[in-house]
Amino acid sequence: MSRERGVPADVHGAMLRCIEEVRQTTVNPERTATDRKSLAKLWKAIGKPDAATFEQEFRAVARWARESEDKAAAGDIRGIGWKDNAGVDRHRDIATLCRHERWAFRLELARKWAAAMGDRPTDAPDVDWTEADEGRRLAQKRINGAPEIVGSTKRMTFLARRTFNQIGGIKAWGGRPVSAEWVAAWRKEWPASVAAWERQQQQAGAAK
Repeated sequence: MSRERGVPADVHGAMLRCIEEVRQTTVNPERTATDRKSLAKLWKAIGKPDAATFEQEFRAVARWARESEDKAAAGDIRGIGWKDNAGVDRHRDIATLCRHERWAFRLELARKWAAAMGDRPTDAPDVDWTEADEGRRLAQKRINGAPEIVGSTKRMTFLARRTFNQIGGIKAWGGRPVSAEWVAAWRKEWPASVAAWERQQQQAGAAK
């Protein structure tokens, strides 16, 4: 698979993860050419930021577009509230999310929305939402037919399995399409799973 001209390898990898954020599942890199072109054009248009910044900001906008009730997200992107149901849901359309002339406006709204949604239990550890989203993709594979949830580390396996079980598992989510409700349920429970993992590690250390 070739990279877009002028796009470094780390940015190319970030773009693939951005596509997975929008799709809410793993993707075949060989079938992402059109989406990668849109992302590459955006990356160049906004000044070629470093890979980590670009990924973080794009994923923030993608989450906002998928979940926020802001009119610019729910109405303009997801097509909610249009007369005669004429609106079209484009939150999975990367070309729509990559519109250069709307980028700064959407990023500002996404940051404000993320800050407003940042409430969590006061005793919970700091939350890495990138890690949470990776766990959610593992759970999505389970919903789509994988025999079990297996992460790249024991921590990830524990966090993903616990979160999925706590929000109802296959019984609650099997056969249902990816939705804002699914994402919200996952994000709500994830901090408690992180806290449970850290308690388990502390107890294991104390027992030695």
